[in-house]
Amino acid sequence: MGIIIDPLLLFVIIIFFSSSLSHKSLLCEANGGPAVDIVVRNGLNTDLTVHCKSKDDDIGIRLLHNNDSFLFSFLPNFWGTTLFFCSFQWDKEFHRFDIFKSSMEVIFDINLWIVHPNGPCLHDGYAPQKKSYCYPWKP
Repeated sequence: MGIIIDPLLLFVIIIFFSSSLSHKSLLCEANGGPAVDIVVRNGLNTDLTVHCKSKDDDIGIRLLHNNDSFLFSFLPNFWGTTLFFCSFQWDKEFHRFDIFKSSMEVIFDINLWIVHPNGPCLHDGYAPQKKSYCYPWKP
């Protein structure tokens, strides 16, 4: 005779593990999960205010001076629907950009985003001098 699991218990277990996988925690690090590292660097010649978040996690507001950067890490969720977006404000400019989507065609171990006046550029954090992927700001 097989083991019978109460459907409610199974649902609770699935929710627990999926929420544990949605961001980088000590439990996930101990399990060796595939963390995504995002680095945002100010490539402007002025101060840049950055606010990054997902549906579940708010990374907070950061003030970056020229060439300053900050790092945040997380684990994509099991369903492949993880989305992190950031707002960027400097001088009289304000823009938003999806900094990570599970469906992105290019994902590096360290995703270095350099913010420029015309839009952000994605670089491999281990080899930033190699090919970059630049995107315009959305209107």
